[in-house]
Amino acid sequence: MRHRYMGIMAGIGTVLADDPMLNVRMEGWKSPIRILCDSGLRIPLDGQIVKSAGKYRTIVAYADSENTEAKRKDYMKWELRRSAVRIKTIRWILKN
Repeated sequence: MRHRYMGIMAGIGTVLADDPMLNVRMEGWKSPIRILCDSGLRIPLDGQIVKSAGKYRTIVAYADSENTEAKRKDYMKWELRRSAVRIKTIRWILKN
């Protein structure tokens, strides 16, 4: 059923609890864009979402706030981009 949609959205709670792929498992069918809401950039770098981001388009929406530790946030952004994950602030998403 996922092949019918352009995107599929999940929250960080689902990602942390289930380590989902959020893709289409039928050969030859196109997977939707995976959109994750993760305000604090807590997504596991060794999880299926990040590991497969080079194969399936993935966007992580996060809150660019003072509450997130700056060094950890910078490291996470660098690692996610290196894994082909596109990251966008909630502010950017709301403006565009």
